[in-house]
Amino acid sequence: KFLDDSALNAIDALGSAHALVHGPPVAARTAWRTQYLNADGLARTQAGELLDRLVTLAKDVDDEHFSGNARECETRCVELHDCGEGAGLDDPTHFDSGSVVTLDVCLREADAGGRFQTLEEDGSTLEHVFERGDALIFPSYKYHGVSRVESGRRRVLVLELWNGEERFC
Repeated sequence: KFLDDSALNAIDALGSAHALVHGPPVAARTAWRTQYLNADGLARTQAGELLDRLVTLAKDVDDEHFSGNARECETRCVELHDCGEGAGLDDPTHFDSGSVVTLDVCLREADAGGRFQTLEEDGSTLEHVFERGDALIFPSYKYHGVSRVESGRRRVLVLELWNGEERFC
């Protein structure tokens, strides 16, 4: 596990703080709600040390396993995804356009479904083990998705790095 319960609770607290200022999240897709935690610099001001830790991890993994192009990147977005029954991202060619490296942190696993998947070079879909406290780091251009949540709730922090200035939106 990359993050312990206190760090995961701090991320949940950011979601609550965001809702107080910006209102409750609105579903962009069926049962899928997203909060943009760096709106007005919230993540940076209320959890800067944790944010720096996540950014450093993403850059280190990119250096060791991928292109190494993230070393000079900054935070593009910090999103909290809350997915209820029926939510999923089943577009087999979805990727995080404009970003270099993506980091996902599992805050809560769905009881059934809601599994993180990637499209592999041979055309197969690989389902990844992704449990509370785990971090997944991958090149943002990699096709990825989430199987439909069959029961329970799935809650994930998504952080993307890009070749631009740190964003506060």
